[in-house]
Amino acid sequence: QHLHLRSNALETVSTLRELFDLNGWPTGQLESPRYVFLRPNAFALDAFLLLLGLASSYPHSILFLREADLADLAPETPTEASGLPVTKQSLQRQWSRALTVTIGATMRTFPAALLLNSRTMLATGDLNLSSSDFERKLRDALAGRDPSSVEEEFVPNKEDQATEAWSAWLQRQGLSRLLRHDSRGALRSDGVTTKAARLEIQNFRLKGMADGQVDVDL
Repeated sequence: QHLHLRSNALETVSTLRELFDLNGWPTGQLESPRYVFLRPNAFALDAFLLLLGLASSYPHSILFLREADLADLAPETPTEASGLPVTKQSLQRQWSRALTVTIGATMRTFPAALLLNSRTMLATGDLNLSSSDFERKLRDALAGRDPSSVEEEFVPNKEDQATEAWSAWLQRQGLSRLLRHDSRGALRSDGVTTKAARLEIQNFRLKGMADGQVDVDL
């Protein structure tokens, strides 16, 4: 079964309708298509509320991964004629501050990573992070600590970014593969026995293989 992953710059009701018409609408059935949205703060407000409704009805079919930094709700996202993106500014123009706070709090409850199976993890964030920095940020997210409240200077550790370092980290976690998407259009794959690979891609599919591996389907 395919897992559809989305990171559009602006998701609207129209783009969601096209997505579901093409690949299938979420249902409560076991064979229902599954969707993971990697950039939930880049939605038109009506599209975001629609997806929240679908996710509450079909939690196994609609999933969100929060972006790495949610100190602000996508202030860089441009406004387009097809809809108004969910930003603090747009929400304050359309609705009350209470709704702004509520939606921001909701986004911060989204998971920071997903285990696709017992051997593959999917996460969002900076693709240049070392394995140790990635683990620290992931632990902070799982503990509910807000990274925006901690001032620190990020200094890349080239040795810790090497294929060997990621391979050792994955083995310590009992994983064989880590897929990371920066939620802007780049995907990186690190594996125990494979070299790191990077693709420039926004929307893609993942499918399970007979040997338990997960394949990226373009």
